[in-house]
Amino acid sequence: MIQGDDWTDRYIGLPYDAATDCAALVRTVLRDRAGFDPGIPSRRAWRKGTMGTIDLAVRIAEERDDRDDWCELDGVLMRTATGIPHLGILAGRWRPWRVLHSLDPLGAQLTPLSALRAQGVTLLGVYAWDAAPSAPTSPRHASGSSARQSC
Repeated sequence: MIQGDDWTDRYIGLPYDAATDCAALVRTVLRDRAGFDPGIPSRRAWRKGTMGTIDLAVRIAEERDDRDDWCELDGVLMRTATGIPHLGILAGRWRPWRVLHSLDPLGAQLTPLSALRAQGVTLLGVYAWDAAPSAPTSPRHASGSSARQSC
């Protein structure tokens, strides 16, 4: 596990459980750091097959195809070796990029994108969040639109 040296420190090491699975970690970080809740359903809903990876990607945001457009706190959509969608938050203080995510049984950790495969996780995309109009918004998301947001 890689240690952060800034805002990620308060999340690294949180245990993996229903309150801190990958979706809960993402919701917590975005509430704490960006002032909004993206409305992501619990990971339990994904395991029941009620939400596929494509549905999740459409719900969370607009994909950022170019690494030059990636921003700290962007959503990172992944898939586990068992095919279950997995989420994380892009941590942008370092290059190369890292993702803050929570895996069972390891808990919350900061992982270089290049090391995800070693954990049995495949990167599917990086997404700019689209805050729901009813949710509190950060300056980055103040328009409430789904247009690509800058950092």
